[in-house]
Order: sequence, then C-alpha cells, then structure tokens
Amino acid sequence: MLTPEQVSKITEIIRECADIKPDALIEPTDNLYLDLGMDEYERTKMTCELEDEFRITIPAGDEGRFRTVQEVYEYIERNR
Repeated sequence: MLTPEQVSKITEIIRECADIKPDALIEPTDNLYLDLGMDEYERTKMTCELEDEFRITIPAGDEGRFRTVQEVYEYIERNR
C-alpha cells in the first residue's frame, strides 16, 4: 500500500506535469486527459518523473494505459 506521502508525491508530479494550479483539487477518479488536460508530452514528462522518484522503469506500452489518477497510484504500488 502506498503511504500518504507517496500518494501526495504522485499527485504533486501529476499537478506539475499537467500545469494544474496549486489550489485545484485532484481526485483519484480524474481522467488525466479529459479532466486534467494532460497531453502526450506531459504524460511522458510525468512518466520520467515517476521513474526517477520511485526508481522504477515504466515501459512505453504501460504509460499509454494510464487513464485516471487512480491508475497511476495503482501502477506505482504494483511496480515499486
């Protein structure tokens, strides 16, 4: 299980990569693309930052499967 600090760090990375205002609420059910406005470049940036932060490798095929914030949490939990 991810710690609250890890969840917070993942959310912070998503926020920075998608250029979301600090006071905007990010929910686990938010769609990275439809709700948060993330594009492919931002997704790639997010993936690189997650890899660095959690010392994992996210294959290109896996990064394309992320749709929601919750899916990112679950992926990190399974692969860290």
